[in-house]
Amino acid sequence: MKRIWLVLVVVLVAALTVVFAVQRHAGWTDKEASVRVPRVSTPVIVKMPRKLATAPAPVSPALQLNDMQRATFRQIAVQYAANARFPPWSVPLGPRQWTLLHPNASIPVRIPLQLSSGRAELAVALAHATLFSDQPIKVRASLSAPADTLAGIDRVEAHIVTLSGRVLDHFAMQLSSRQPAGARDYEGQLAADSTRNWPRTLRVQVSVKVNGQPLQVLAPFRYEKPQALLEGVGPAYVNGANLVIPLHFEHVHAGYYRVQANLLDARLGIPVAHLVGSGQLNFGGDGLVLRCHVSVLKAQRAPGPYRLSGFLIEHMPDRPGTPTLLGRSVKASYPVQGFPLSDYADRPYRNLEVQARLRFLRRLGSPNRG
Repeated sequence: MKRIWLVLVVVLVAALTVVFAVQRHAGWTDKEASVRVPRVSTPVIVKMPRKLATAPAPVSPALQLNDMQRATFRQIAVQYAANARFPPWSVPLGPRQWTLLHPNASIPVRIPLQLSSGRAELAVALAHATLFSDQPIKVRASLSAPADTLAGIDRVEAHIVTLSGRVLDHFAMQLSSRQPAGARDYEGQLAADSTRNWPRTLRVQVSVKVNGQPLQVLAPFRYEKPQALLEGVGPAYVNGANLVIPLHFEHVHAGYYRVQANLLDARLGIPVAHLVGSGQLNFGGDGLVLRCHVSVLKAQRAPGPYRLSGFLIEHMPDRPGTPTLLGRSVKASYPVQGFPLSDYADRPYRNLEVQARLRFLRRLGSPNRG
């Protein structure tokens, strides 16, 4: 029963989103702006229709909610109100939001092995989940095994293979300078080559031969030709209630881009905000900015200075069915100037559609009206 109720809640929230989207299309605004009521110069005369016998009006589902269901809606409304304080393009960021903090992280692939000498494990890790053609492909491998097994390692190689198993290139892996106890660590890389016309979905196959017995692990990665390079960040400035951070790109394939990045406190190194910006980029590479709303800076008590990092640069499809392509940042992070919080306009973020949804959720959770 509880699962059915949760499903109904999800369906209701989705329906609300559709309803308000239709209303916005009919004339609602999504911007931070006041609503102007048009002045009516001509009186409107409304003729009341003849009273007809009608069936009783259906009872609103909200009036049929029990106390537990209303309590659930009150909890949803509280969470929704907390999120409604901030614009979707500028939200607080915490240290536990690992995925946002590491958008291009590669998770090592670990395969347990049962060898004649005992248990072992072969792990393979790439530098990033998405690798770009203008950067070397770096691979690390580690074999954890009994001492006699480690002594019998003959050769460690890496192959770049397609999903069908076709080998595109290969290179030897060398012992790394650091060797932990009970393991052998290897590293290797393939030089950058922007002329490669490889598929976008590939795997690296690391093969280890131990006492003549072959072992191997496959690790997937995405291979991209960068659509744009983020070369730098312009001087930040305050504009009303927002900190504005200009972005400068080079080698741009013209099109519509979306950029996500994380604003960190430069002194403490802690996350402050996750920012999203979008717009048209041409060959000049200027015109795209990120904004951080002062409500986030106040909530995080972070006047700056900052560092901008964790970039995800997407070249959005020109038409349905075409893939989203990626760009990259030349540097891992860039410094961003901070300003006293008193320099910003004291104007809270407010979205009319979000506020309307919040009022509806609160009505559903009300013990009096439902």
